[in-house]
Amino acid sequence: VRLVLGDEHGHAMRRARDEAAGSIWVGADRFGQAAEARALVPMMAAGRDGVVGRVLFSRSVSPLTEEDLADLTMWAAQSGVELSEVAEEVLHGKFLLWDDDDVVITSLNWSSAGTRWDNPWGEIGVHIRLTGLAKTMRSQVEASLQTAQAEKLAYLAERKHRRQG
Repeated sequence: VRLVLGDEHGHAMRRARDEAAGSIWVGADRFGQAAEARALVPMMAAGRDGVVGRVLFSRSVSPLTEEDLADLTMWAAQSGVELSEVAEEVLHGKFLLWDDDDVVITSLNWSSAGTRWDNPWGEIGVHIRLTGLAKTMRSQVEASLQTAQAEKLAYLAERKHRRQG
């Protein structure tokens, strides 16, 4: 277990880029302009070596437009990185996972924010390396997203039924 402060988040992302052999996942509630340099470029570099990347986010933020997001989605996919927009308010936690063992849980919104060199405690996280932890977390995140989607669909169906009834 290791503390991750401020600009050390960039080091963690570069470490994931350099060490990952199978996958890198980033999760955050927002996706913005900072995503390209902070998350996509390192993940795409790893993707050239066959590493599969996935960025999970709940909403894109200004000044990023829908057209920008579509362009980034296509550009990232060319290097094996999938941008996955999930239902609003489903994902708020921020994380970086690579391969089966490495997890960073943090306050940093990897895909929309940066760090300030003059405020190292402004973003704080913890890097945990434990056999199987990232693999377990990926499966739990995936299951939670599927459950949230099913609950949202059920809610919308019930709401429609009430309006018709």
